[in-house]
Formats: sequence, C-alpha cells, structure tokens
Amino acid sequence: MCGVSKRAWYHVPRPRNVTPDPEVRDAILGIAPQRPTYGTRRMAAQASRELNRPVNCKAVRRVFKRPGLERACTHEEGDHPVQQEDPGAQRTEPVLGV
Repeated sequence: MCGVSKRAWYHVPRPRNVTPDPEVRDAILGIAPQRPTYGTRRMAAQASRELNRPVNCKAVRRVFKRPGLERACTHEEGDHPVQQEDPGAQRTEPVLGV
C-alpha cells in the first residue's frame, strides 16, 4: 500500500526499564561530588578506570536521570568557580573586527 510493512505500522515502542548496575552507580555517585564539572563522557571514563572495566556514558546518563540526581554540581547561581562575565561591565581592551 504505502510502502510500509504491517509490522512497522503496528509497532508500539515500549519504554525500557533498565536498572543501572549497583557497582557502576556507586562508582559514579562517588565521583560526582569530587568532580562536579565532569560530564557523562568524562564520568564514564573515570568510572572505567576505577572499576577496571568499560562503563558506557549512557549508563552514566541513566544514573543521573534518576530523581534527585539531575545535577551533580552543587554550586549556587553566581558562586561557580568559573564566573560569568558581567554584561554591564565596560570592556577595556579593543574588540577586533569591529
């Protein structure tokens, strides 16, 4: 008919309920407070080094998708080690290309 098979037409994707490995979860939760600026890739690499086995960055993402773990960084707004530039401040050095 439309060039789509019956199987594809009637397929209903079901959400996967994958629980993270407790060993991986504990390693990630141990790294997160020490390294609040690490993203999922660096966190996975660090967990791989600590556990001496590969840890996928998707597994790290699944751990942080759990309620209460969305943000590992505990700095308040404006209290971050890398401060944002003040938009109202006057720039003293010349801007190139203007």
